[in-house]
Amino acid sequence: MKTQDIIRQDMQQHGIGNMAEKFLQGLAVGLQKKELGILRESETVVIFKSSGDHALEFHVYTADSPIALTRAFKKFYAYAKNGGVEFLESKTDNINIVKLAQSAGIPVKAYKLGSGYQVEIEVQ
Repeated sequence: MKTQDIIRQDMQQHGIGNMAEKFLQGLAVGLQKKELGILRESETVVIFKSSGDHALEFHVYTADSPIALTRAFKKFYAYAKNGGVEFLESKTDNINIVKLAQSAGIPVKAYKLGSGYQVEIEVQ
């Protein structure tokens, strides 16, 4: 599956498929300007940007099974650690994603934020 198809499928599953093309256009611009980074492991895509010194904001798009998604989380965490990142942050409406990352040994903290969760990870 192509990277953009993973993103489209994930956005469709979250009820925002109608925004996918505009999002992908913005992603292309952000990547060209080197404002965004992208990692892919299997059928999981992580898009990230700097949110301060040694910190990244990230968003996950996936078509993977939970087991493969766990592997992708571990690889992204290792990438961040090896790159000198100290803090990761995101938002999610799916607490199961947080639990899955925690089961992979990633020190994730989630705080209720409106109808979703603020996700914070101290990279150790």
